Amino acid sequence: MAAPAWETPSTRLCAWYGGFYGELISPLLRTLPYFLKESGYKNPTDNADCNLQYWREPGVSFFEYVGSNPLLTADFNDAMESNSRGNLTDWVDVYPTKNLLEGARPGRPLVVDVGGGKGHDLVKFHVRHLEIPAGSLVLQDLPIILKGADVNPVITV
Repeated sequence: MAAPAWETPSTRLCAWYGGFYGELISPLLRTLPYFLKESGYKNPTDNADCNLQYWREPGVSFFEYVGSNPLLTADFNDAMESNSRGNLTDWVDVYPTKNLLEGARPGRPLVVDVGGGKGHDLVKFHVRHLEIPAGSLVLQDLPIILKGADVNPVITV
């Protein structure tokens, strides 16, 4: 029996414990109690005034910060893909994807993955339905996240 995906050695899994955790998550966890105390333990209502800005730079969003560092961007993308691969059940095994094919119209997108990183969930759909025409799978994400991403050629960015 093959090992589950989360047990398979992977450089993507290393991204969780390398740049993504060590350079981003760990410092955010370390500063969170101080940020919460200084903000009166109120839920943030402004995404430009959160723990990231307290720790790092006022006025810079999470994705701007991640996107400003090519290594952190790569680690973020790999960590997200690793998380998707580590799911015990893929979404295409849970959702009746054939229903999507029934409503498909030629020349129009069939599945659009918003905030999809490098398109790993779209690849899962394509593997399940190799017959779908080009242009059916669309990936949308921030330009700083897609910058330098090696996206499967069947996916339109």
